[in-house]
Amino acid sequence: MQIAAGNHPLPARQEAIYTLWHLGELRAESLFIRLSSALDTEEEYTRDMATEALGNTNWRPRTQRTLSERLFDPSVSVRYAALCAAGSVGPRTSSCLRDAIIAKLADPAKVDNNRVIAALAGQLLGVAPEG
Repeated sequence: MQIAAGNHPLPARQEAIYTLWHLGELRAESLFIRLSSALDTEEEYTRDMATEALGNTNWRPRTQRTLSERLFDPSVSVRYAALCAAGSVGPRTSSCLRDAIIAKLADPAKVDNNRVIAALAGQLLGVAPEG
């Protein structure tokens, strides 16, 4: 976690994020939230990885709030990573995350050109996206 958060070369930091993600390190939730939200200081791929790594803690309210925010990120890949991290929509899904996923279905200004994000949002909700 120190490498991912520290002033190390980008490849080392990204490998640390990847390792923490695949180890299922739950203590990294705060780090992943901070990295995924750092628009001005983190490279897009780093934010993408940190966002998708939040799938390990997607039942936690703080993670769900962050994922709902990342669904409206300027980066298409970060938005897609947020949907992947959400994993599914069920009884443990917060209303803020559920509402954000619903908004992805018909929000033409916030989906990618191929509507892959809207299609995945529809799949998570069990409905077909508009358009």
